[in-house]
Amino acid sequence: MNRFLWLAAIVGMLAACGSAPLQDPPAASAAASLPVSGLPADAGPLPAPILRARSRWEPVRWSELPGLEQDNLHEAWNAWVKSCERPAPPFNALCPQVRRLSLASALEQRRW
Repeated sequence: MNRFLWLAAIVGMLAACGSAPLQDPPAASAAASLPVSGLPADAGPLPAPILRARSRWEPVRWSELPGLEQDNLHEAWNAWVKSCERPAPPFNALCPQVRRLSLASALEQRRW
């Protein structure tokens, strides 16, 4: 009887250590790869990636960002203004424009 209890305890602990199999991420839908119609065309060349100590900032076109047209950009603008209090060097030139547009309409912010 004692062996049975030990065996059941060991099997129970091993079973508790298991995990469910990981699922593959869903494939990108065809709609996500279509350009967003409301944004201006940005066909110019993209800048080189910005490399930092623990990050790599990869430039992409606005039209490649899924769901950007549906996002309420006006709600996020305050966070952008807050990040301009101590901007990283790449954003120094943008922050005056961001501050100026903080009172603009959502359409004006999106056009910018």
